[in-house]
Amino acid sequence: MKLNIQHKLALLICFVGIAFLSPSFAQTSRSNDDFKIFGDTLFQGKWSPRGINNQTGSIAFANYDTYDSSYTFITTAGYIFTTKESEIDWKLLNPNNDFDAPIVGFNRFSAGGTTYMNVVARDGFHYHSNDGGKSWASGVGLTSIEGFATVQKMVQAGNGNVVLLLEEKLGQANIALYESNDYGASFNKIKTFKSPIQLALNNYDISKPIGSDSELLVLYVDTLSLYNVVRDSFNFYSKTPAFSFREARVSGAFSNGDFNVFLIRGGSVYKYDAINLFWNRQSQISFESQQAHTFSISGAKPNRLFIGNTNFQKSIDTAKTWSIQNNLNDYLLNRRSNLHPGINAIKSFTNVRQAEIFLISTDGGLFLSQDQLNSVVNLTPSNLQIGNHYDLKILKDDLSNLFTSTSAQGLHTYTNYNPDSTINTEHIDWETNYVVGSSTMNSNLWAASKDEIGFVSSLTDRFYRATWNYVDSLSLGGNKPILKAHPNNSTEAVCAGFYNKNDIDKQSYLYKLSFDGININVERMDKNFNLNFPKSEFISAIEIDEINSDSWYVITNDGNFYTSTDAGETWKRSAFFNGLFSNAQFGSCIVTSSTTEGLVFVGGRGNGNGSIYFSRNFGKDFSLLGNGLKETEVFDIASLDNDSLLFVATKDGPFVYSEKFGDWEALMTTEIPHRNWTCVQAFENENSAWFGTFGRGLWEFNYQFIQDTVSAINETGRPTNAIRLHPNPTSGHLKIDTKVEIEAISVHAIDGKK
Repeated sequence: MKLNIQHKLALLICFVGIAFLSPSFAQTSRSNDDFKIFGDTLFQGKWSPRGINNQTGSIAFANYDTYDSSYTFITTAGYIFTTKESEIDWKLLNPNNDFDAPIVGFNRFSAGGTTYMNVVARDGFHYHSNDGGKSWASGVGLTSIEGFATVQKMVQAGNGNVVLLLEEKLGQANIALYESNDYGASFNKIKTFKSPIQLALNNYDISKPIGSDSELLVLYVDTLSLYNVVRDSFNFYSKTPAFSFREARVSGAFSNGDFNVFLIRGGSVYKYDAINLFWNRQSQISFESQQAHTFSISGAKPNRLFIGNTNFQKSIDTAKTWSIQNNLNDYLLNRRSNLHPGINAIKSFTNVRQAEIFLISTDGGLFLSQDQLNSVVNLTPSNLQIGNHYDLKILKDDLSNLFTSTSAQGLHTYTNYNPDSTINTEHIDWETNYVVGSSTMNSNLWAASKDEIGFVSSLTDRFYRATWNYVDSLSLGGNKPILKAHPNNSTEAVCAGFYNKNDIDKQSYLYKLSFDGININVERMDKNFNLNFPKSEFISAIEIDEINSDSWYVITNDGNFYTSTDAGETWKRSAFFNGLFSNAQFGSCIVTSSTTEGLVFVGGRGNGNGSIYFSRNFGKDFSLLGNGLKETEVFDIASLDNDSLLFVATKDGPFVYSEKFGDWEALMTTEIPHRNWTCVQAFENENSAWFGTFGRGLWEFNYQFIQDTVSAINETGRPTNAIRLHPNPTSGHLKIDTKVEIEAISVHAIDGKK
């Protein structure tokens, strides 16, 4: 590796006359006051948010609090934003975001002048705040299940009691209810449901009926009960249609003395007849299994019901007929007043004017309806950084060719900066979890999702697509496909899923991709990389050497590293690799040098021994690169300046590696998120690196890298011991000790320029 520093300064420092002591070199060397110095290397940079104007961020849950007339929502990545009903700007409450995604429960409750918040993740981790989100602690009584439970739902009763529904995985898996009567500070188990057979968790549900502050609806397979949070008692309510134990949701409302209760199981909707103690099937929405993310009822008009999953469906005749209210084309034409086709939650609230309002949490922002969901308005500002980015690619080093892959939003291209730093966007394809790539010529774009292979031609600006049979292949952890564009041929690429549909051996292959001008061709290669006993190994990263395109590299989720010197025909596993496991959501990463053949960098999950390794001999032997990235997860690497600078995107923020100083430097500031930086692309000519995050949008980092060395001192008419400079030489700040007053300090480069 060779270091090419952009600015090499030998300093000629001259002291003249009598005046005042000038600022330090570190201060005066910055041409822009916005630049920040990171560490002792004088690596300087500044961050700029690059929001997007279509609210491509996924909202998990939202809350309206009558205490201060505020809206609060949490994204699927765990960021919480709030605003007052009378205000426009949203405030981010947890910029560092210590929550584990995915978020499956959120509530806010004000009592006695205190605002409480509760957040729960899918794996049972619970977070509680009693100061409006400034600080967080785990709820007492839940420690034993953290990491050993799957949470289905969290609801809050009208008196503030918090109830969790989850599946415990300690020993025999049981369905359990935990309750907190101190707003989430502590929990006790109140009920365990045992079943003679293992049943899916979605056969259970809890919900808060509108109009009741003390009772909750609890569904256990085929039994619906009312749980009174004041008396801590269950009242048997009714047997429900089991329908082969398919997934279910319940919803209800007390209105004018009547208790209206509805059940959706599979594709059928039922209404409970309290007089005849019977469930009447109102409608058959679908004959396929249809999991409703959310099922709700209007308290003011209980004949109106709402179902949200991919589609938002509304009934105004007591669930007898349904109509779809959201359409992709409508949303793309007007994102402010048309619902996004991806609904996570629908919740009814009564505002300070005693009117019923609805908050709809979608994959395209937070929507408000004040007229029974006849119309909606998107409350999410266009420049709010909440996008869930999986990958990014900028073709031809030209920002007018910026492509990103976003969760639930598919593939986008971005053009035209706006004054507020947002970027206009054009939607290309709706498929989720795309990974993107291009050749070193950056002339065309390859993209891959679990269902499709895509090719964007720079000649025609058309998006060509081909389906492939990996529909079942992403069940090993929710990962995305792995893609590498051929570095020297823009119409070729290599892709990997996990295993072919219905393949009981779950074989993990590479696939050659080619575009012939009309069709995308897919050819399976011979090597099976799934070799472990439980058949759970799969390819998590691919790389093709830019210098010698016959050198291919693969790493698996088990940390096994393979090298091929004949373009993937034969493979040899590294015998001395220390091992980096892949990340459940983003895989591992491999980057080869653009100047040194055989130099390879590999990143993944640290496993306690470091997170990036390098090899100088084509992957045969590996060494740890620096020592500043232990215990983190590396999602992407970008190399610059003949590999003397490496920018990396990690679970714990952005970092840079300098070969000159032999270690990593965190690029953290208070203005940027500190979690889940998922992808990075660097541009040597522009002195910039673009990063994508999962939950906080896009960010651009502009940098300068300066080395300063004192080479000469000219003291005008001063004793030789009157002025002392230290340290000398320096790679950071320069300190000046003087026994005399100084009129001016001038700094000159080695060529004499001031």
